[in-house]
Amino acid sequence: MRTTQDSDRPGLGRRLNLGRTESIDTLVRHRETVEQRLSSSVRRAELVDGALAEFDHQLADMGEASHDHALRASARALLIVATDLEGYDATLVPDSGDLAVRVRKTLFGLQVDVVDCAAARPSQAPHLEQPSTPGPTIGSPAGPPSGNG
Repeated sequence: MRTTQDSDRPGLGRRLNLGRTESIDTLVRHRETVEQRLSSSVRRAELVDGALAEFDHQLADMGEASHDHALRASARALLIVATDLEGYDATLVPDSGDLAVRVRKTLFGLQVDVVDCAAARPSQAPHLEQPSTPGPTIGSPAGPPSGNG
């Protein structure tokens, strides 16, 4: 199917021009392909929306009703990527905040988990005092000077 500009009749814009090679069967196949793509897009959107609803529920259970909107937007973006990649598993840890989000695509579908970064962080190591006198440095002799002077 191709469109042509109708120069004889200004203002009508483009019109449909079925060439000899075009047929009703081609148009039907094209329409079916478009319908399949739309159906697939709607299904993906439903999966992402369902996973985001679970994400919101997890945040509410943690008492994070006023959660960071950037974290939710990032979760949505990762979920969209995950819809197309089998075995997808990514954890987003923002610079600010104590929450992270893990997005996975498993055999059971899209999964999103809220991760508490504060609980996952290792405890602070004890502070070690540095010696007041510097030790030997690379390239300098470690022992007393030799008598070859």
